[in-house]
Amino acid sequence: MAKVITFSKTFPAYHPKAGQETNFMQKFWTSISVPLPVSVDAEKLEGEVRKLMFGDFKPKHHTIRAGSRWKVGDKFSPRIWSDKPYKSKQLILADDVEIKQIWDIEIKTAYKRLAYNDGLSLAELLQWFKYPKPFKGQIICWNENVTY
Repeated sequence: MAKVITFSKTFPAYHPKAGQETNFMQKFWTSISVPLPVSVDAEKLEGEVRKLMFGDFKPKHHTIRAGSRWKVGDKFSPRIWSDKPYKSKQLILADDVEIKQIWDIEIKTAYKRLAYNDGLSLAELLQWFKYPKPFKGQIICWNENVTY
């Protein structure tokens, strides 16, 4: 059975963007290339259809979690909170997704590429993890083209 990874719909209360949309759902879908509905024109219009369906969001190729409980080959059920985290239902975003790569990480310096692949700006990433407070965890990546 797949473990659950739940993405936040909004930035947390301690973040300068508290309450604003993260758009993680759309960024996740952009990353995994959700199959488009079957139609004659879908192939020809794929880029435009995706933009209309998901918006023009940069992809979220991975997530960062504390601890070290994940490994390559694990599957996770991607979900998003319907409202307030831990106080609302979880909505399933896609079928179970296989983890392609894992990296251990300590966030103690500014990682611009890490922020981009996580679907955030550098400032948003550092504020999310309360930098310069030490953080140790894993980068959980479902895109095999990302490298560090």
